Amino acid sequence: MANPLSHPLPIAAPGGEASSACGPGMDGLRGLQVELAGGVLHLNLQGDARGLSRRAAIARGQALRSGLLGVIDAATQGEVRAIVLSLDGWDWALDEDRTAPETTAEADAWVAICRRLADVGRPVIATVSGTVAGDAIAGLLAAQYVIAQADARLSLPQAGLGRLPAGGILGRLAGRIGAARTLDLALARRGLGARRALALGVVDSVSVPDPVPAALTMARLIASGRQGLPPRSPANRALADSEPYLDAIAAARGQLARMRPARARLVARLADVVEARLLLNEGSAALFESEAWALQRSDPAAAALGHLAWAARQVAAGLPRPQRRPRLRAVTVLGGTPLAADLAHGLITAGMAVTLVSPEGPALAEMLRQIAVAQDAAVRSGRLSVDRREQDWSRLQAGLAPSRGAGADLVIEAGDLTDSEAAVSLAHAGSVARRGALLVTARPRSLPVLGSHAGGKGTVCGFVLPEPAGGGHLAEIVVPAPDPTAPTQGTETQAVLANLAHRLGRVAILVRSGPGGLAAMFCDEGRAAIRAGLAAGLPKAALTDCLAELGWALPADPVAGSMAMADPAVAAIAAPRPDSLARAEWRDWLVAALADLGARLIEGGILSSAAEVDLVATEGAGLARDTGGPMHMADRLGLVRLRALLRVRAEAEDGPAAPCALWDHHIRNARPFAGSDLQVLVARPVTA
Repeated sequence: MANPLSHPLPIAAPGGEASSACGPGMDGLRGLQVELAGGVLHLNLQGDARGLSRRAAIARGQALRSGLLGVIDAATQGEVRAIVLSLDGWDWALDEDRTAPETTAEADAWVAICRRLADVGRPVIATVSGTVAGDAIAGLLAAQYVIAQADARLSLPQAGLGRLPAGGILGRLAGRIGAARTLDLALARRGLGARRALALGVVDSVSVPDPVPAALTMARLIASGRQGLPPRSPANRALADSEPYLDAIAAARGQLARMRPARARLVARLADVVEARLLLNEGSAALFESEAWALQRSDPAAAALGHLAWAARQVAAGLPRPQRRPRLRAVTVLGGTPLAADLAHGLITAGMAVTLVSPEGPALAEMLRQIAVAQDAAVRSGRLSVDRREQDWSRLQAGLAPSRGAGADLVIEAGDLTDSEAAVSLAHAGSVARRGALLVTARPRSLPVLGSHAGGKGTVCGFVLPEPAGGGHLAEIVVPAPDPTAPTQGTETQAVLANLAHRLGRVAILVRSGPGGLAAMFCDEGRAAIRAGLAAGLPKAALTDCLAELGWALPADPVAGSMAMADPAVAAIAAPRPDSLARAEWRDWLVAALADLGARLIEGGILSSAAEVDLVATEGAGLARDTGGPMHMADRLGLVRLRALLRVRAEAEDGPAAPCALWDHHIRNARPFAGSDLQVLVARPVTA
């Protein structure tokens, strides 16, 4: 059997037929299968990168693109009369290396693949199964006919990563579905189901079973001359009426002034590319799109957002998985606070039955009102149907006594209580909960104090959410030290809470010691750094713009959720337009302080990596995601310079410790903080 990567089109077998296949693993290439039979070339790409490290996903993506390009080039020289391209899921991670600065638009293998498919001179039929997310969609749009499985989904996550889709996606989509729908699909972070894609004209037919056999049958009939391609809608039908097309572009540009600079640059380039598809000929528009992609992928925000996406992937892969599906159907939420209402709303939205318990009637009524208001807002925005709202509301019960939550799988304390009061509250709830139920506190608590009152009814752990309620996307999972007699108990508890965080749409971080509340620690450190900067003589007028540059509405009161300007250190600041140098001084000062806190958390074993630090700071403490987090910014600004600023602060304040030893470790070894993790520290002890 010939290997199509080294000998793409095999020697014809007796009878004039040719057949070859490349399965996963041949020559180290996984994810690409190639078959040639009866004049039909079948290219099957399986692009699932889950569980791969960043380096492995990049290597696989490079190999897949290189192998696919070689096969398509060879097809133009052989007896291939039809091509079937099958995409069985595709992860954006396989495209990640194409954002590197050394990548040029002309050298981009994926752009070349899409051009070959569009110009190969043979009928190209594409099939899609599973979720295809990323630039692989360009291959589907370059085909002459697309068959989607009924449960397939198309997704363009590139804008969330600070970059443009490539390979002609924007131009081809705009020609089919118009400017408004193209911009919405590129920016809204919503997937496109098979039926909706069919209605819009993105795909040409939907198959309930596997679409590959139907595509191969169609290709064989075409290759034998017994059938042509079925009719499809005109490719450029959306370009016929230019007025609504240009109105959608103008509307997008009208929103730029209200966006953060990084987001505004991205949306402006998206609008430019979509407009070029109408104003320029097809070849010039494709060249314009390639150049816009090359400019956008060099934007620092793209690197920052890509870093955070990989950080979330790395952290999720490190969380324990339950040995069996967690049984979380009935949850009791204790407390009369906005946090309790926010939790109850999220839990019923995730499909769980919730009993909301508060000993005070007015507080309970206010929480129910908050949930109803949130549901009404979701209905008005179209995110929730009226029927679904009624179903969610039917899963919510309320009561004044803990006995209303009898039989719950999970008891969450979200009240505004002291540790001793929370312990009593959990003890009462535990007495009516199913034996073995998880008793969880949603605020930073002393777990030993709570555990002493649990009465043997289950593990007491933390599920700390950032404040204000609903203001972040982080869930800190805090569990007590595992019982030596039951070593899997702690791991199973972590897995259950990680599953709960996922169902609530939050990023889960495992806090390995202490009470949690790391997001609040970063806010406190930011305020302390501001006071120290003012004492050190940094210009007051530049601070407001610095916080805006970081996208940081720094909470001064973690309960009330008031913004940074309410802090006494900030309230007296005037706001004339500062020069960029003063703003950069403040930025470096704050980044150094936050990165030092992150380094101390790693050294202390509370967090395990710089990736976790950056996720806590962005998803929990509120730093803008396009900064990448303090550890990412520290790598970009230079560790030596920031360490010097920390030493200045330590000398000026005459008390706080000098920069932690992790700075010296990484500077001495010329390593960025991106490599900071506990495994490194265990292998190489940190020394000053």
